[in-house]
Parts: sequence; structure tokens; C-alpha cells
Amino acid sequence: MKSKLMAEFIGTFWLVLGGCGSAMLAATFASADNINIGLVGVSLAFGLTVLTMAYAVGHISGGHFNPAVSIGLVAGGRFSAKELVPYIIAQVLGAIAAAALRNAELFAQPDQSLSAQSSRLSAIVDSVDDGLLVEDDEGILIYANGVVTGLAAGPAGGFPVVPTETRAAELLLAIVTNSVDPAETATALELVRDTGNTWCEVELTAADGGLQTWRVRSFVVTDAQTVEIGRGLIWTDVTRDRELDRMKSGLLATVSHEFRTPLALIKGYATTLLADDVQWGEADRFEFLELVANEADRLTTLVQRLLDMRRIDAGLVDLQTVSIELDSLISAAVAGVGPAVDRISVGPVPELVVQADETRIVTALRNLLDNACKYSPPGSPVEVHIHLDRAPGRSTAGSRGPTGQHDEVVIRVNDRGAGVPEEDRASLFEMFVRGDRGLDAATGGTGLGLAIARGFVQAHGGRIWIEDRPGGGSVFAMSLPVTMDGSSIVPVGPSVVER
Repeated sequence: MKSKLMAEFIGTFWLVLGGCGSAMLAATFASADNINIGLVGVSLAFGLTVLTMAYAVGHISGGHFNPAVSIGLVAGGRFSAKELVPYIIAQVLGAIAAAALRNAELFAQPDQSLSAQSSRLSAIVDSVDDGLLVEDDEGILIYANGVVTGLAAGPAGGFPVVPTETRAAELLLAIVTNSVDPAETATALELVRDTGNTWCEVELTAADGGLQTWRVRSFVVTDAQTVEIGRGLIWTDVTRDRELDRMKSGLLATVSHEFRTPLALIKGYATTLLADDVQWGEADRFEFLELVANEADRLTTLVQRLLDMRRIDAGLVDLQTVSIELDSLISAAVAGVGPAVDRISVGPVPELVVQADETRIVTALRNLLDNACKYSPPGSPVEVHIHLDRAPGRSTAGSRGPTGQHDEVVIRVNDRGAGVPEEDRASLFEMFVRGDRGLDAATGGTGLGLAIARGFVQAHGGRIWIEDRPGGGSVFAMSLPVTMDGSSIVPVGPSVVER
């Protein structure tokens, strides 16, 4: 470092001294008659100019080249004066190249930073569940994230490539084509785009063929001076919200209908018994009171189902597990069916003790039996079969319960009804969903029984599903795991009856 500073000091001293002398000589010899003398003066002046430019290049290059150091190295004897000019030229060209590269880097930094920020912002917008479409004041599409392009693709799936200079109306037209009512959807979207800061809801066909409800809200894009430069649309999926609204409406309709009949009967028979102008016999009074008690039980059951569904939906099912024989569970569920109990036949039951919440499992199985009796022809048999099986996805090499190779006990309820189409089976376990619409008026019910059964069975770590019954009808099946967290099914007899 010290030697470099010393070389620069010496080079600067000689440069100043040589420059002054060269200037004086150039001024003197320029007026001489001898042409050689004049050339010498011009050469000296040119040398001074080169040195000045060299210093300028050194300054521009940010220190990549310093001519003072080069001259100082000559004065210090590092190399001869003859080698100075090529050396300086090489240094000057290298310094210019270095400066050019440095400037290019400086100019490229804002572009790279802007590109990175743009990519990051695009990734963020594409990651959200809402759709975003932005157009300029001439209707040219500026941006559309993956959600919007997915809506344009519709049931065909995939994300179509949006060409440059695409008009927003073209992309919206593709979305409108996938709507339930294209004419109504087009009118609603056009109104929202034209007015700004408004919203509408449209129904579109999803990739799986189902229906989705989207809320579309418009907004105005302005610059720093609040001048409008474009408009945008935000697409929010409100399908779940609409389903909840329909479920609330269904709850109110169900509760009003299911409460009305028992309340009317209770009110009617109570009024009859309280009448002073009629003296009823003991047998009649007993019959009326029995009907009042039955209708009160019906109301109690309805209220209990609503409370159970609320706990299941909120994830607040608190299981009170006890040890109970599987045969006792089956018997309690069958006895709770009521007058239709004579139609139910139960096959061999494995001699097992179940660690489970007795009330919840009995309720789940009774709901399956009620459903089978309700949707089967009057007088037709309902069969219950129980056997041990392996849970799906479990290999025989995995952990085994105390029953050996088996992971779960499966209870199947067979009916003689019209059956359940494959596409309706999953939804049949949702709240307020019922199967055969033609039997709704005749059978009554809340549409909560199967949903409650699923909730209670799943709370025990089990499964519930629907199968086809050979020869017609359906099979509603539920399973309980052989081994689960803190609960198990253990054999109590010398043998296990299997099917």
C-alpha cells in the first residue's frame, strides 16, 4: 500500500513537471521555422493531452487505472519509458472495459430488482384463493391470475394461455360460457364492469362438473393523481357460504314441519282430556295419554338430534367410553327402532367386548336401522350382519389387534329399498339430505339421522359407507376399529364367529 502511494506521488510529480515543460516547449517550438522543431512541440502537446485523458479515464473507471502510478513505476525503474505507451494503452482499454461492465451492472440492477419484485408479487397473487382480473382503460387485459384462467377453462380443466393484447371481454366471455345461465351472467358482469365498486353473484360449472357460486366485485384502478387508469374484478368463491344458507333454510323448514305435527297432537289430546262436557273412560284416557307421551318422545328425539348435530359440526363430541359387549349394543339399537322391530333379523354376533360410548354407537346403529325400515317396502325384511375384517390400506404385516389379523368389526344393515345411485352416496351423509325424494312426504324425517351416524362413528375412529345389495336394495355399513387410541375390542369367548 505504501509503495503504491509512493509510486503515485512520484508519478504525479513527474507528470506535473513534464506537463509544464512540455507546454512551454510546445509554445516555443510552435513558432519555430524548423518543421522538426514544430513536430516536437505538437508531439509534446499530444502527450500532455493523452496523459490528461488517461487521468480522466482513471477517474471514470472508479480507480481501475491510474496513470500516475504507471509513470511512477517508470521513474522507479520497474520498466522502461519505451514500454510506457503500450502499457498505458492497455491499461486505458482495460479501465474503459471495466467501467463499461460496472455501468452495465448498475443499469441492470434496477431491472433485475423490478423483475424479482414482479415475479414475487405474481406468485403471491396466484397463491390466494380469490381470482383477480385487471384491465386498462381501453379494455386490454393487464393481469389475470390462475383462478380466473381456471374459470375460463371450465370443466375442460387446465389453464389456457392468455395471448398478449387480449381484451378482458374475451376472457370474461369464456367464463360466461361455463356459467349455468350465460345470458344472465353476461348481463350481471357487464353491469358490474360498467358501474364499478359493485358486486354480483354468478353460478359456474366447476372442473369436476359441480356448481360453484362466485361473488364478483369490481374496483377502480387509479394513479397517484387519482386519475382512473383501469378497472379490476375480484372473484371470491362463496359456494360454502351459500350451502350454509341453504342448510339454515332447510333446518328452519325441517324444524317447523317436524315440530308442527307432534305439537298439534299433544295440544289436541290435552284439550280433549281437559274438556268438562265429556267423561272419558279409563281406557280412553290411557290411550290419549300414551299418544301424548309418544309425541313428546318424538319431540325429545328431534331436539336431541339437533343438539347432536351441533356438537358434531363444532367438533365437540365428548366420548364417554365404557366396556360393553357387542351383542348388547346390537340388541339396544334394534329395540330402539320401535314397531318395525319385528322386521329386523340379526345374524351371528362375534363375542366381543367393545370400548366405546354406548349411547353414541347405539344412536348411530339405530339411525341406520330406522333409515332401512323407512325406505324399504312395508313388511320387507331388514337384515343385520356383523363380521371382522381388515381396514382398507392395512397390510397383514402391520400392527395386529388382539383378534389376530383383523383391524375392525363391520356391521352391515341390508334393506330392500330402491337403492342409492353411486353419485349420491357421499352426499347422503350430509345434513338435511334425503334419498328418495318421492318418499319424503310419506316417510317424514329431518334428514339428520345419517349425518349424526357418520359423526358418531367417525368420532370412534370408524368408517361408514353405502354398498349395493345383490338382488336389489342397499347396504349401509359402519365399522369400529379393533385397536384405536385408548380403546380396543377384545374377545371374551373361546371363539369368534365370522362370515
